[in-house]
Amino acid sequence: MPTLLGLLYRLPRVLAVPLALLLVALAGCVVALLACGLPVILLCLWGRRQVMEWRERRLIERALFAPGLAELRELHKLRAQHARPGGQESPP
Repeated sequence: MPTLLGLLYRLPRVLAVPLALLLVALAGCVVALLACGLPVILLCLWGRRQVMEWRERRLIERALFAPGLAELRELHKLRAQHARPGGQESPP
């Protein structure tokens, strides 16, 4: 099976040299596009992650500040306060 370089070798020099230069330039453009596109791809992935974390944080805050959970948080604080030594204060 002939390779690309083998085909270029069989062509006349007048056609082979410009075609080889064109292929090298095309390969260079592809590498340059990948190198320039990588920061953009990484920036998009970082932005997507930030948005997803923000949404998750917002959902957690909504769940924590839901009306039914406010009483549970107060109850938990009171239990933690009474569990600590010296946490109970005498009524005035």
